[in-house]
Amino acid sequence: MKSNARYALVGVFALLGAGCLIADDEEVCVLGESNGEPALIVEASPAPLDPADRIVSQEVREYLESRRQQRGIVATTVTKWGHVYDWIDINSQVPGGDIGTPPPIDAPNDASGGDCNPIAVRSELEEDPEAMGPPGTVPVLWVDPDLIHAPGTVADFLSRYGRAGELPSYLEDAPPPSVDGHGHFHARANLRKDPAGAGYYGGEGYFNVWTPFAIVPNEQSTAQVAIGRLYHKTLPHETVEAGWHVLGSINGDYTTRFFVFYTTTGYATAGDFKGGYNMNQAGWVQVSRTMTPGVMLTPTSVLGGEQVDMYLRVELHQGRWWVRVNDEFVGYYPASIYAQDGLGTEASDIHFFGETNDDPTTPEMTHSDMGSGKFPTIGTWRRNAAYIRNLQYQWHPNGDRTKFFTADDQVKATRSECYDVLANFGFDANDPWDSQIYFGGPGYNPACQCPTPKCP
Repeated sequence: MKSNARYALVGVFALLGAGCLIADDEEVCVLGESNGEPALIVEASPAPLDPADRIVSQEVREYLESRRQQRGIVATTVTKWGHVYDWIDINSQVPGGDIGTPPPIDAPNDASGGDCNPIAVRSELEEDPEAMGPPGTVPVLWVDPDLIHAPGTVADFLSRYGRAGELPSYLEDAPPPSVDGHGHFHARANLRKDPAGAGYYGGEGYFNVWTPFAIVPNEQSTAQVAIGRLYHKTLPHETVEAGWHVLGSINGDYTTRFFVFYTTTGYATAGDFKGGYNMNQAGWVQVSRTMTPGVMLTPTSVLGGEQVDMYLRVELHQGRWWVRVNDEFVGYYPASIYAQDGLGTEASDIHFFGETNDDPTTPEMTHSDMGSGKFPTIGTWRRNAAYIRNLQYQWHPNGDRTKFFTADDQVKATRSECYDVLANFGFDANDPWDSQIYFGGPGYNPACQCPTPKCP
């Protein structure tokens, strides 16, 4: 069910900080300055699905309840926002309790400074210590079937877009503006290895975190990194993906959450060691006690004001694809679940991007925001558009990294009139953000009214 609530605010000003007003498409103050007063921080506030959208099939319900019964739960806690976490013995996740050792925690390439000095995002478990489980346990978010939108099969529920077997357009080698046939929209920068060259072993950057308008259950707004083994002659696409998103169908609300996703089958199938979100199937091994897949993130960025960002790194280390958020490695995917000629050894592609998708059951173009819902615009982008800054990639198995740079034709948007992307790889010695991209947009607008794949 799509809403016109977004358009009721057109032309209305919102107070975002003392002396700083933001109109629908215009920044009134300069870079959110507010006469020295601090900008308003947007704290998390869960917005549940409409009761009419809380639909779940008996197959999905039985699947979720069966998985929960098999966890070996040590304790269950509820955060002050009402989210339920089951705490399991960390060693119970792998045979023999052989949990991997994460890479060393080194200092990331962070020189925020400049005209916009963001603060670090936190998880709801960090904000609510009373909801922590016993020592030696790690959290697993309970996906309550009474709150989600999953009317189809388990395969649909576990899939990337709620419809099993679909391939996202960012893996298709077609220049924009193209109609990808799936209703997926991307604004991205990607790096692909030369067929005769060495592969990649990780990627990282700082993502500012937003609460985008995305209130259709099967539509999402995402900012992420994807490490992949793509375009192999015989193997299906394989990925490790992580970032933040709003996706009501699997989360039961429209809050911003940390997520991980993987596929070993080119998105064709999902399930244990095949692919899926978070810990809804086997594959992911959880290590952190405060940051976990599906956890709510708080606070989020403000248009024209305070920016909140998340340092995110994916790194291959000792046969495991580790995911780090801020100063902690959250968990990993064993490289052994991938092909040895695939992500079992290295990656061939690194993608940094924003993404939305259009629910095909509705006749109009999606109204879901990508990022902040604003197009990237030179001069005000650091406080208005979604960004990924201090981009780097890991080029050697020993952890050596370098600044991210890619060809102009690898910085592209599926439909730039709906969502766009700009890159700044100039490496100005005076710019502490180094390599960076900006992306986003509102979806439906006067220049973007035709829904994919129904465009003429």
